[in-house]
Amino acid sequence: MSVPCDLHSDNESCSFLALHITLNASTQIHEPAEAASCVPVTTIINTHTHGDHTGSNEFFGASIESIPSDQSGAVVLRMLQGRLPIKTLALAVSRDLPIGTQVELTLKCDEAMRMEARAVVAGQELWARLEPPEDLKLDAEGAVERLLEDAEQLKRGSWGREGAYLRAEIETLTAGIREVLGTDPAKLHALGGRLRRLIEDYLGNPADPLQPSLEQFERELNALRRIAYSAKGTLLGLDREAWEERIRDIEERAHVAHTAVDGAAWRRVYNEVQALFETAHEEGFAARKLDDPTYIQDRIMAVSQYRLRILRALEDFVPSAAPEIGPMQTKERDRLMATIVDRVDPVLAKIASAEINVPADIRRNLDMVTSEIDRVETAHGRLPSLGLVTERGGGTPGGQA
Repeated sequence: MSVPCDLHSDNESCSFLALHITLNASTQIHEPAEAASCVPVTTIINTHTHGDHTGSNEFFGASIESIPSDQSGAVVLRMLQGRLPIKTLALAVSRDLPIGTQVELTLKCDEAMRMEARAVVAGQELWARLEPPEDLKLDAEGAVERLLEDAEQLKRGSWGREGAYLRAEIETLTAGIREVLGTDPAKLHALGGRLRRLIEDYLGNPADPLQPSLEQFERELNALRRIAYSAKGTLLGLDREAWEERIRDIEERAHVAHTAVDGAAWRRVYNEVQALFETAHEEGFAARKLDDPTYIQDRIMAVSQYRLRILRALEDFVPSAAPEIGPMQTKERDRLMATIVDRVDPVLAKIASAEINVPADIRRNLDMVTSEIDRVETAHGRLPSLGLVTERGGGTPGGQA
């Protein structure tokens, strides 16, 4: 997208052209830029130095100066609990500070699980302290089983792509909880907390008759809005005006059901929104041009997120405590993680660096790594039963991802 705007100073006009170039697939950037601005391009000002902003500077030629507008720097200290960012501090540093300047980081953790972090760079200091996370009440009086029952309720009530995601997350966490129950209280609290947050994020209070939660309904409806309002032409046979009327009707029926605490009506409206969203998403996807840079960028992001989700699931896997099974599961888990590092990451790195930059080649390589991650995900699903006796009487083989 290019947006030329003229700035006047001392009767001289200087044209600035805003460019965001994702792919280095063309060397024909210089001339269209000059045509759009009506004056020669002499200087490129990049908002920052990420590759998707500076990667195509070279196509303008060596005679054109490139300047990053943001030359600031900072040391960022981010502290997390259960993979969730709890506190983030940033310390601005001089632009003259040499790259590679040493940062001294000190971490302390006491018996109560209070954590202190201190970072020193160029004579400046960052300091943060975290209190221990609040314990999840997982006592011996059935709290764990109630948590798992809530998770099963969520699994039974979900469907479609959203349901597939929830089932995968819940089954991984549930298997881990059952494995450490009675043997590793710290791990039990960590896994139980993650499962409880997942349930609350989707259902709110499991005892609430209106399921899913209002927040989840609004997220799904907003996702539908984004697809419907960004569509060019009709979508599912509806134009923009018809979509606005349809969404207004959904909102009115949802408001009536929510006010009346009518769980059945509320669920029907939510299912309608989810069905519309998934169908509209599929139709919108089918209508997109495969060489569209926006589509390709969306696919790259989706594959990267898929990779991260499966890698985290593997990292979170809790092997069996049984000496004859645990090492076998750990070995298979490590092999699957190595598969991602060896077969997926190099391809994504080549795409990110524009070493692979032809749209057709990018799509082909994304298809390849997606299939690789699919195989890893399938093998990950077999990890809990690896080495155990199955109904057929044999051990479950590890297989190859």
